[in-house]
Amino acid sequence: MSRRVLIVDDEPNIRGALGQLLEYEGYDVRAVASGLAGIAAYEEFRPHLTFLDVKMEGIDGLETLKRLRALD
Repeated sequence: MSRRVLIVDDEPNIRGALGQLLEYEGYDVRAVASGLAGIAAYEEFRPHLTFLDVKMEGIDGLETLKRLRALD
């Protein structure tokens, strides 16, 4: 079974470094740059774990978490 991780962060260096580390450890990783993109990716990817940046443009990480919890 593939272990899926979603990274939602508006900083490309954070997404890249964390994603690379997790992929090296054998995780299936998807990384996106905004809360809205994270919600869309979550619905399609159904990750086991989601990393959310708290401070992002548009909807922040806490609002994104609220919306994700409503989905699942």
